[in-house]
Amino acid sequence: MELLYFSGIIPVILILISSVMLIIIANGIRKDKNMIISAGNKLIGWGTTLCLGSVVYLIVISFTLGIFVEYIFTRGFWYSSPNMWDLTNLGFAVIGPFIGAALALLSGIFSKTIKRREKS
Repeated sequence: MELLYFSGIIPVILILISSVMLIIIANGIRKDKNMIISAGNKLIGWGTTLCLGSVVYLIVISFTLGIFVEYIFTRGFWYSSPNMWDLTNLGFAVIGPFIGAALALLSGIFSKTIKRREKS
């Protein structure tokens, strides 16, 4: 049962680190406009990490919460266990990381098309 509580920690750490790195990169781009050209690969990498961490988190939590709910409901009166998506209304907590990852990926792809401005 202890594994149930620790199963989502690694994806959460991935999501946290990638979110912090995307904020640091965005702050660097805000300070130096030419940094967006050199930050393209970083944006694509951290955006992909954020998206993969979110997918792994949803799969792991859905699986482990399904086991936990099934354990609780089969010991009680109900014999069919409900799904995690039936019990909770997750809303923006599910779609938010995917929106952030999509924005990071798009900005990384668009930064590849920007030409470096020459200083005169």
